[in-house]
Amino acid sequence: MHTLNCSVLVIASVVLFVLVASCASQSCGKRKVASLLIHNGDASKDGFWPWHAVLYRKTLQSTSYTCGGSIVDQNTVLTAAHCLVVDGQKIAVERLNVHVGRSQLWNSNHRIQQYDAYELIVHPEYDANHVNYDIALVKLSSDISYTEYVQPICLWDRSTEEHKLVGTWGTVVGFGLDESDKISESLREARVPVVSLIECLESNPELFGPKLNSRMICAGNRDGIGPCNGDSGGGLFFNFDDVWYIRGMVSFTKPREDANTCDLKQFTVFTDIAKYLDWIKMHMRGKTEIAATSAEERNLKIGLLPISTCGYNPHAHLEETLKPLEFGYPWMGILKIYQNATETFRYTMVSLLNNRYVLAVAKRIDYATKNGEILVSVILGQHSMVDGMHCGMVNNGRVCAALQELGIEKVIMHEGYREVRSTRFNNIALIRLLEQADLSQPNVKPICLPLTAKLHNEQLAEYVVTKLFYNEIVSRNMVSLVDRHECLKQMKNTISELLSEHVCFGVKEDPNTQEGNCNYFVIGSPLQAVQQVLGKQRYVLHGIAYLANYDCTKPDANVFVSVAPYIDWILDNIQI
Repeated sequence: MHTLNCSVLVIASVVLFVLVASCASQSCGKRKVASLLIHNGDASKDGFWPWHAVLYRKTLQSTSYTCGGSIVDQNTVLTAAHCLVVDGQKIAVERLNVHVGRSQLWNSNHRIQQYDAYELIVHPEYDANHVNYDIALVKLSSDISYTEYVQPICLWDRSTEEHKLVGTWGTVVGFGLDESDKISESLREARVPVVSLIECLESNPELFGPKLNSRMICAGNRDGIGPCNGDSGGGLFFNFDDVWYIRGMVSFTKPREDANTCDLKQFTVFTDIAKYLDWIKMHMRGKTEIAATSAEERNLKIGLLPISTCGYNPHAHLEETLKPLEFGYPWMGILKIYQNATETFRYTMVSLLNNRYVLAVAKRIDYATKNGEILVSVILGQHSMVDGMHCGMVNNGRVCAALQELGIEKVIMHEGYREVRSTRFNNIALIRLLEQADLSQPNVKPICLPLTAKLHNEQLAEYVVTKLFYNEIVSRNMVSLVDRHECLKQMKNTISELLSEHVCFGVKEDPNTQEGNCNYFVIGSPLQAVQQVLGKQRYVLHGIAYLANYDCTKPDANVFVSVAPYIDWILDNIQI
């Protein structure tokens, strides 16, 4: 079991323990799974708290659990300010990782989504000494994909008067210390009653006197059940007509006399979210902000993708390794780049999404721009780097199709693309072609995107990566997922950290050899899998190659940029 050495925060002359584990139809508030049915609390059911977020602190050597949070929109997680501030300074944004859809702290499954932080917004009046204005927002580097297990919570929209809340029971959830004083491996929940601030103050004037104010809520039954160390930032939720609302957020309590852990014979203090609604909404995604598309707009954008014809798979009855390479992966394209310094052409791979757009790795385009290189064209339909025609068998007859070399109208780099210590965030770009590609030809077809949660989350046994290299023909490799720790170990000289949008795959090992495969991939090589789309077995794009392993080590890890986190960004940026 994973254990943490947790630190405590001693504030002013009163010992005040901040509840944080630190180491070096209805659009919100609705459960989407079938209903069944903290310290001494009950283990929660999967999908019962789909708005709960988990904050992890990253270092080069490890990842540690820090705090809880709540999803308030596709790009924003609400948490406590003291979760993001250490010794008076905000933690480095690249050190924070946010998981959603998680009910087990360290076990992984297909329901979990991981996101890097893009911006940490701490309330400007946050006062660590008095734990005042203890509220913050985490803006994510890419949008959350809502599923049955990942949903936003509703912000409070009812009376904010204290007397209307006192006596009601709310539910608090988290991974904080359990009854054995260890961080819980399972998400737990506990129901607690709200008490008046006066009752809270009178229960312990020394502790609460200097701290309590009208922007706080006091709750607890003082019976050993409630939030504890590590539950900070988690929500206090209330249910009205089967819709859940967040009213409080775990902030602080008193430690026990014999240990730096929570004393659940004392009340717990929560930040009153209802008192900060204007501030929260000011930083949430507004109607005029360039954002994820609305449902109606999303449907219109999806209409620009050839859903009924994408992922051409004429040999679905064959095993992947037996399928002909000719006309086999017709979405593969080549971005042709002219190097002024050497007066030669260089190439990187792209994937065709529809008749006007290809998807590319932003890193190579950024390099070209900074070094005065010219993006010349996109070449579609190649089977060989040396032949001008692509020939193969179609309907028992030999067919030859010409390559299509198309000009570039514009390049759309992800607005969040940036490099931090050799790691590139949002490493993805779209290229709009100057002319429409002719999709009637057998060598030029678009690939499907994982537009649904099912396509994104489906556990697949088989993936294939295809590439086209200098003076070669199209080749493919069957690949399998590589453990992230092993991947980072292999790539430590190339990349400083793995981001949530990174996935690692290696060529499946040959049991007859003890040596590495040395099958590294070209930047932009598509990672694809066959899945059912509109009742047919089609190819779906899951990643594009970003970093190759040139050391020939087993299991030969290569880093790919996952496509699923960027679906909304792609839809936002494609046009007719």
